[in-house]
Amino acid sequence: MPRNENGSVGNEQHDVDAPALAERMKGSRAIQTFAAENTEDLLALLSPLKSDVWQGNAFHWVFRGHGRIAWKLLPTACRDDPLLPEAGQSFWSRDRRDTVLSLLRAEREALMLFLKQVDDAGLAFAQPEPYLFIEYPDGDIHRRKWLEVERGCSACWPWPELYPHLALAQHSGIATRLLDWTDSPFVAAHFAASEGAREFRKDPSGKGRCAVWGYRKEISERGHLYAELLRVQRNTNPNMRAQEGLFTLTRERASTDQPAQRLGLEEVILGAEARGELRELSQFLPVLVRIDFPQSLCGELLEKLYMLRQTSNRFFPSYEGAAASLKEREFWPDTRKSIEEAESTSRFM
Repeated sequence: MPRNENGSVGNEQHDVDAPALAERMKGSRAIQTFAAENTEDLLALLSPLKSDVWQGNAFHWVFRGHGRIAWKLLPTACRDDPLLPEAGQSFWSRDRRDTVLSLLRAEREALMLFLKQVDDAGLAFAQPEPYLFIEYPDGDIHRRKWLEVERGCSACWPWPELYPHLALAQHSGIATRLLDWTDSPFVAAHFAASEGAREFRKDPSGKGRCAVWGYRKEISERGHLYAELLRVQRNTNPNMRAQEGLFTLTRERASTDQPAQRLGLEEVILGAEARGELRELSQFLPVLVRIDFPQSLCGELLEKLYMLRQTSNRFFPSYEGAAASLKEREFWPDTRKSIEEAESTSRFM
C-alpha cells in the first residue's frame, strides 16, 4: 500500500454513513462484524487460526486496514475529489468529474503522464513496454482499445496489459481505481493502527474506531466480479512484495454518459444481497468481514505488532521505512520500557 493512501484522510466525502451502514448490516449474511475492546481480543480475532472468523481457512481471504471505521472500501479515483489532470490542460485539480467518461479520460491521462515522467527520469517500467506511447510498437493496439471506451464500453477500462503500470502508479500516489489489500491480517492491522493513532491524536475523545476488513477471494475467483482480484508481479515493486500486497479493481458498469459510481465495496455487496444476487453463493458467505476496535488502542497495538515484527521497516524496505518504524513509537503507551528491552523481546518473537 502506498503511504497515506487515503489522501485527505478524514475527508467526509470519503466516508460512509456509519450508523446507516450498521443498520443495513443488521441481519446481513453477506457482511459479518466483530468488535474488540482490547488488543488481546483483537489479535485473537485477527489470527489465521481463528476459524469462527475466517471460516476455517484464512487463505481464502484478503485484508485491508482503515484508521476510521467510516472510510469506504473505495479506490482513490472513484472518490469525490481525486487529484487528476484536466482534459487538454496542464494543471491537475480535484474538481468533480460528472460523467463516467470524463472520469475515465482523466484516469487515462494521469497514467500516460505518469509513465512519461517515469521514462523522462530514466526509471524502469513495470513491464518492458508502457503501451501508451505513440512511438511504441503496440501503441495502435492500445489506442484501438481506448476507442472502445470512447464509444461507450465503460467496463473496458482498464485492460489487462495496463495492470502492472496501474499498480506502479497506485503505489506512487497516483489516483487509480485499484484498492490495496494484503494477504496478511497483521499487515492490515498495522495500517489501521498507524492511521488510527494519527486520527486519535486529532480527536482523543475515545469515540473513534478503526477497522480491519476481510474480503473473501472465492467471490472474485468464481467470476462474481463485484470487485476483481488482481495480482501483479512483485519483483518491480519492493513495497508490494514486503506487504504481501494485491488489489481489487472496481470497474464502471454504467454507460459513459451516466454519473460515475461512488459506492464502496461494502455498499455494493449489501445492494447485491438486497437484490437476491447472493443466494447461489450461500456456501461462500459472508463475503466481507469487519473487525472494529477503538482508536485509543492503536498505540498499544503498534507496540505489540512491533513485537511480532510487523513494522514499517518491513513493509517499506527503505531508509524512510526504517525511520517510520522508529517514529511510530511516539504513539506507544508510555510504560518507560527501555529500547533495549523492546529490541530484546522482539528478537525472540
